[in-house]
Amino acid sequence: MTNAIPMSVAAGELSARIPASAARDSGATASRGETARFVLVLAQLASLLYVFYVFNIEGPPFFYLAACCFAGFVIHYTLPARFKQSGFIVISLLSGVVVLTHADPWVFRGPMHYVESAGFLVLLLGFGLLILGVLRLPVRFWVRLGVVLLIGGTAAWLRHRHVLLTEGQWRVLGAIFMFRLILYAYEVKAGRSKEKPGDYLSYFYLLPNFAYSVFPVFPVIDYATFKKCRVINDVLPTAQRGVAWIVRGTIQIGLYRLIYHRIAIGPDDVDSFATLCRYVFPSYLMYVHVSGQFHIITGMLHLFGYRLPETNRRYLLAESFTDFWRRINIYWKDFMVKCFYYPAYFRLRKRNETLALCVATIWVFLATTLLHGYQTFWLTGELRVARKWIISQNDIAFWSALGLVVLITVLRQSRRGRPAPQPPAIAWIKRVLSTLGVYVTISVLWSMWSSTSIPEWIDTVLYWRD
Repeated sequence: MTNAIPMSVAAGELSARIPASAARDSGATASRGETARFVLVLAQLASLLYVFYVFNIEGPPFFYLAACCFAGFVIHYTLPARFKQSGFIVISLLSGVVVLTHADPWVFRGPMHYVESAGFLVLLLGFGLLILGVLRLPVRFWVRLGVVLLIGGTAAWLRHRHVLLTEGQWRVLGAIFMFRLILYAYEVKAGRSKEKPGDYLSYFYLLPNFAYSVFPVFPVIDYATFKKCRVINDVLPTAQRGVAWIVRGTIQIGLYRLIYHRIAIGPDDVDSFATLCRYVFPSYLMYVHVSGQFHIITGMLHLFGYRLPETNRRYLLAESFTDFWRRINIYWKDFMVKCFYYPAYFRLRKRNETLALCVATIWVFLATTLLHGYQTFWLTGELRVARKWIISQNDIAFWSALGLVVLITVLRQSRRGRPAPQPPAIAWIKRVLSTLGVYVTISVLWSMWSSTSIPEWIDTVLYWRD
């Protein structure tokens, strides 16, 4: 103990003994390591771009999006930390001009097409700033919300009339504001909205949003989560994670092509029990296309320092219907829980726990049904699509059936409590059987949901028995 030296003194003496050349060598080694990691990420992005081009992944518009995103990553990486957020906004808007101009490769009309796309983005930016200004007015929240609803209702009427903007431009506006505006307004009501305009602009004007012909649906990113997940320094590990997610999404899109072209069949081809299985069970697997796109979208945002959570997590291995709901579209589940489930549940919990669970769950699936129709309206501008209302019998039947099985599972779990431990072999068998049961049930419901109508689906399912 007599030889003990205080840590501050020891550290000072140690640093004094280190030659300046050694300190410079250490910094140079770290710099070389950082450069090597950056070059590695860049090489992987170049390889992905080559794969997208050779295999025509999601068509030419996606290639333009990926090229702009990967080039933007290089620019964004070189910016100082204090300029990265504003740099991301500028990169997104400028890339949006290119992506919108080449959204349809068959209608390019020369340089004026770029001017039209730039004009639309100015209009889109103005619309977003108008919404932001209204929500920041020093009046009651419900007054601000009423004004926002009036603006949104006017935009919806114009969308339905197919005036002012082109179809693609209306889809972009809808994709940006239709769900994320609800989440932002929720934060405003909760009193957590006094942030910098950069937070608002970077949240709404995300680069992948402009590729409307590639991503007709977009993950519902939560505003609070989006702000918290931003990485300012040491962005390369986040970028590397984003590359891994883009690779995962590309593989899933490849699996979708295999399923669509080699395995799945249409209802007209069902003439036996074997062909019925080929019609029913691969229908649920088609969701791998959406899952792959969501992984690519969030992976692209990782390149700009946004370390977002997963959008889907091994949903084919769901062991119960509540587990399926938690895994299949995590962002949508979080959106429903935050804005619909919790308000209803906590309002009724003091009266009766079971009543609160039932009402909140039913409210979530009712809202899901209505919001899917709302999404269809912004995608098409029509209240009827292919002779069906935007909320069809298939939608009502699918979400009602899924909501019912989820509600039954929730009530059983709330009453049963923690299950007793079982031998590993028995637990494994039950897990496998439960997973198969969920997969079969969801596949049947999914085939019904994606059919033309319920009577035609029933006729298809029973046709092979004739």
